Formats: sequence, C-alpha cells, structure tokens
Amino acid sequence: MDEATLRPVVEAHAQAVCDPMDAAHVQADLIDEMHPQLPAIAQMLPQPVRSATVDSLVVADDHATALITFTGDAASLTINSRWEDRGGGQPQVVSAAPTEPQ
Repeated sequence: MDEATLRPVVEAHAQAVCDPMDAAHVQADLIDEMHPQLPAIAQMLPQPVRSATVDSLVVADDHATALITFTGDAASLTINSRWEDRGGGQPQVVSAAPTEPQ
C-alpha cells in the first residue's frame, strides 16, 4: 500500500460522503464488520455535509491512517479512519471514529 495509490481512494470516499451522500460507495469502502456502525457514524456528521477534506494520510507497512474533515453549514467533524488492504481489490476502512468530542 502506498500513498499514490491510496490517496485517490480516500479522496473519492470523502467526496462520496458529501451531500447527496453516495451510500453505496461509502458502504463499499467499509469492511463488512463496519456496516452496522455506518448509521451511527453518519449521525455524528454535520448535516448536510457540504465538503470533505483529507487533512492527512499516513501510510505504514500494512495499513494507513486518514484524517478527513467533513464540513456542513454550521459545524465540522474530523474522522480518524484506518484503512487496510484485506484482498478485496482496494483498501477499505476497518475502523473510524471522531477525533474530537461531540
């Protein structure tokens, strides 16, 4: 896994979250075990999400960590996500959580 390959995947994921959300794209970016968490994560985001910015992407040997800030009309939220390549064709999110308290 390298940044040149992963960055476009993470950028596309961030844009898929923006209004109107491309739920199929977002879900495809998550491992199956994360699917039940998607509604709870979506509820934390500012509504509607107007823009998304990949603030950082740090690639390690077997994973990467991305900080993505989602911005709405009156608020923003940064999500820390861990991406791994588990043989599904492209890296996927294996964990995600806000970086700041709600």
